[in-house]
Amino acid sequence: MFESYLISGSASVQQLYDDVCKIGTLHEFAVHCSDIYQLNDRGDLRKSDFSPRNIVYVLPFIVISEVLENDVVFRLAGTLVEPIFDSHPVSGKSVKDFVPHKSRDVVQEFFQFGNERNLISLQEEDLELASGDIISCTTLGFPFADASGKKRYRVSASHYTHQEHNLIIQNAFNVSHSKVHNIRFAPLDEFMKITLENSRV
Repeated sequence: MFESYLISGSASVQQLYDDVCKIGTLHEFAVHCSDIYQLNDRGDLRKSDFSPRNIVYVLPFIVISEVLENDVVFRLAGTLVEPIFDSHPVSGKSVKDFVPHKSRDVVQEFFQFGNERNLISLQEEDLELASGDIISCTTLGFPFADASGKKRYRVSASHYTHQEHNLIIQNAFNVSHSKVHNIRFAPLDEFMKITLENSRV
C-alpha cells in the first residue's frame, strides 16, 4: 500500500530534508537522531542510545511507539502530544484505540512498512478536534532497533498548529477525525547522509 510513497535519490531526499528544516522542532529532532546514527557503524538507530532528556525542547512533541506483530503501543507521549489523543495518560495503550476502526489496518501497515524497510517518514495531515477546530500536523518518524537489532520502535516528533491562529496547541483537545494530505518515506541512510552533511556546514 505504501510503496508509492517511498522516495529515493539525492534530489528527492534533499527536498524532504529541506521541508523538515522549515520546522525548527522537527529539524532539531532530525539532528539529534543523526547524532545517534553516528554512534555506530550498524546503519541503524538503537533505542538504548535515545534519551529524550537530550532534546528537552523537543520532548513535549515526542512519541515513542512499540511496533508489535499485530499492534502498535504507545510507550511515551510528550505533554503537548498526549492531549491530542486523550485527556488521560496514553502510555501502554494501543495506538489503534485512537483511530477510526476502518483505519486500524492502515495504521498497522504504516508502522510496519517504515520499520521493516528502515525508512524515515514525513506525514502531513489535518486533525479535526472534538471542539470542531482544525489543526495541521506534521510528523517526522524514525525506525529504532532494540538490542538485538530488530526494528521494534518508532520514535516521532510532531508539530501542531492551529490553522486560524497559527499557534501551537497547548490545551487538551481530542481528535475526532483526521485527513492525511501527504506521506513520504525515505531510506534512513540517505536521509542521514544529507542531514550529517548539512550539520557540518
